[in-house]
Amino acid sequence: MNRGYISCFADDLDGMIDLKVSLGYAESTFANRSRQFDLFCAENHPTSNLVTEPLAISWLRMDTGVSPGVIHARAAFLRGLARYQNAIGKEAYILPDAYISGKRIFVPYLFTDEELAVLFLQIDSYVCRRDPFRSHLLRTYFRLTYTCGLRPGEGRELKRTNVDLKTGEIRILNTKWHKSRTVVMSDDMLSLAREYSVLRDTAYPNDDYFFPTGHNIPFTAQKMQTRFRAFFAQTKPDIPEDMLPAVRVYDLRHRF
Repeated sequence: MNRGYISCFADDLDGMIDLKVSLGYAESTFANRSRQFDLFCAENHPTSNLVTEPLAISWLRMDTGVSPGVIHARAAFLRGLARYQNAIGKEAYILPDAYISGKRIFVPYLFTDEELAVLFLQIDSYVCRRDPFRSHLLRTYFRLTYTCGLRPGEGRELKRTNVDLKTGEIRILNTKWHKSRTVVMSDDMLSLAREYSVLRDTAYPNDDYFFPTGHNIPFTAQKMQTRFRAFFAQTKPDIPEDMLPAVRVYDLRHRF
């Protein structure tokens, strides 16, 4: 049935509701949320026809001041649509329960362009007097995470042998769901990585990791997370630290 949807999700919204109705559900259960989602996508994601992680986050964050119940309802609707798309052969992103669990609502922090510019300026200006190389390591790590869309652990655990500084290819091995993939650095990122590697090879010639600790083990997630939050706090000097949003290194991947 054609219900007059106007976004690129129109066919799948109709198909999902037709399936639900055939299984005995009332169409009214999905009508309002489907219409809302359709209008949202038409206005904000006019070329999208697949549920992706950025779209899901955008849908959950589309306005402020709504009740937890509304956020939970949006998440439940989107999971249903994503499962339908997967069932018909598409590769849609299913919002994990961990994003919204019980009464606590977790929504990743989406940096604005201005916030990212100020954040990386802060990272670039950092000087570690105890270990000058650490400054270069941090700015390279956070930029690589952002520009290549890496999960934080993928960057921390990256081995030298899996980075080709001639072609800019990075081989990510045995990551989430035990899958591997290859990503390619931009020209600017590759240039930075090459400069960084010269300093790294001088400071830590025998460490296997692309971002060495000096002990041939990767940095801990807590170490990088603490440093990242400190950089973010320094960009918001007028806001008490306990009032700042709970940003994470992973939020750089969300912006990517």
